[in-house]
Amino acid sequence: MLRFDLHASGQAKQSIMLEPSALIVAGWTGRDEAALRHHIEELAAIGVPRPSSVPVFYRNSFLNLTQAPVLEVLGPDTSGEVEPVIVA
Repeated sequence: MLRFDLHASGQAKQSIMLEPSALIVAGWTGRDEAALRHHIEELAAIGVPRPSSVPVFYRNSFLNLTQAPVLEVLGPDTSGEVEPVIVA
């Protein structure tokens, strides 16, 4: 269960609870296409395969959604990425 605070103009803060049932990830996205291409080339240089297309959408386990303040990782090479979430 995820908890969000809704801050609407002119209204009191409202707490909202959400129990997600699906997670779809949009990978290889960005507003700056040149920067995205540069990032793809950087990763290719260290052996990360180029995506088949951009963006790429794929399902993931909704159990990967967390609001935890601390995350456990498997080692020092784990990415520090955090992604925004759109709730619909």
